[in-house]
Amino acid sequence: MSIIVQPRALSLDSSLIIKLWQEWENGDGIAKRLVEKITSSETRLLFTLHHISELVAHESDSVVERRSRFIAKLGEVFWIGGSEFGNVGDFLDLASAELKTWMRLGDVQFIRLITEAREEVIQFGSSMNVADLTWFTGLGQLS
Repeated sequence: MSIIVQPRALSLDSSLIIKLWQEWENGDGIAKRLVEKITSSETRLLFTLHHISELVAHESDSVVERRSRFIAKLGEVFWIGGSEFGNVGDFLDLASAELKTWMRLGDVQFIRLITEAREEVIQFGSSMNVADLTWFTGLGQLS
């Protein structure tokens, strides 16, 4: 019998992600161990459009590109899908999916509603889907 491990999503504030990137880039051992722990466990970071827009809100293209490369090194991550701004959405996309699921299913247990809506919107895969520079750097111009 095989057991399939379901990864858990961890959503950090974007300021913490930026701080983690800074310390990781500066060679901080604690930051490197934390990133290694995240990438080797069942826990993966969850990214939203809000996270990405704050990560690209920097005047230096070099900093934005280095932040993108940091995200790419995370392996697999979660993100909220469904946005018109590339492939990462925001919590409004999740709320919209919850409302659509409630309208479709009617009066059901809350846990079923949330589970089905999240299955529709929460994406899991390569961090390259989030760190893709073709739209990552262009998003900074929206700020």
